[in-house]
Amino acid sequence: MGLRAGYKQTEVGEIPDKWSVIRLSNLLDFRNGVNSDKNAYGSGIPFINVLEIINYSHLCSSQIPGKVNLENHAVNQYIVRYGDLVFNRTSETQEELGLSSVYLDKEKVVFGGFVIRGRPKNDSIDAIYSGYAFRSQVIRSQIISMGQG
Repeated sequence: MGLRAGYKQTEVGEIPDKWSVIRLSNLLDFRNGVNSDKNAYGSGIPFINVLEIINYSHLCSSQIPGKVNLENHAVNQYIVRYGDLVFNRTSETQEELGLSSVYLDKEKVVFGGFVIRGRPKNDSIDAIYSGYAFRSQVIRSQIISMGQG
């Protein structure tokens, strides 16, 4: 069976002719989240943790219940900006490993130690679309295959 008109075959399957296959590392800069002393949690700046990523594909500050006290320099290192993707770094189940959310708010928040932030390198990723795309089965299967538990 041949390809549909306007499509091409790639290593990830059939895609529109105008699309390209690009490694995530060419689209996003990755950083692991902040780890603080247990006494730092409970007040301070909101921080994104694993549960928010599991529950929301598109995340706003009002959906983030956790807080952590951090020095200003740490806040600046771990700040999450509009359009940043956050991924679960670890999980008890393979289905939740590498699960992602996109942050769609302007309020200052940071991300926790079991989370990886993917900051877009340029404006080639639409923030709202990425919240859906990075949860699609075709992308999830590639992320899961690279995970180590």
